[in-house]
Amino acid sequence: MSQDIIKTIYGDEIKAKVTEITNEVVKYQKFNVSDEVIYSMAIANIEYVAFENGNIRRFNKGTEKVQEPLTAVIVPEKVPDNIKPILSKGKKVFLTSSNENAVEHATYFLERWGYWKVVKTKAEADVVININLRFNTFGVCFAFAQFKDVKKDDILYTTIEVSSSKEPKTFDFNTKRSAMNELVEQALKPVFK
Repeated sequence: MSQDIIKTIYGDEIKAKVTEITNEVVKYQKFNVSDEVIYSMAIANIEYVAFENGNIRRFNKGTEKVQEPLTAVIVPEKVPDNIKPILSKGKKVFLTSSNENAVEHATYFLERWGYWKVVKTKAEADVVININLRFNTFGVCFAFAQFKDVKKDDILYTTIEVSSSKEPKTFDFNTKRSAMNELVEQALKPVFK
């Protein structure tokens, strides 16, 4: 498999084999990984793709103002079968984020859902969930979660990115709390049933 480089608007570089480019996403396989999973990344998160043959396809400029370092949203088309047992109901999860309030709000919504048990230390956990946040100039909070291997710190699965709710029924002036609720409702519940 030849190696292409996907450069995100956040400065991350992903070694991959690009399989398809649509108007909305770039689909790819991770380079030097034995699984056959096809990942998708939104074009909005990509600065450019450098192909093995030297060609470069540019999409967006890099961002200069990021509230915290973000890894671009990488969403497998489905949860890979080899990690489903690690993320099954009743497993213990440890939450991390560069924002303590995000952890507090996510803990509340995850405990209310009851699918996983939220634990206080990484040593107790079966998997780590890292919550990534960013804010736009209007105060809207965007969030996605990365599930990481406890021992190796490898990313096992990444959710879609969601935003704080604008719906009257679920609107909350605390956009961070709203985004954590939407993360559970839109990105986790439909995938983990």
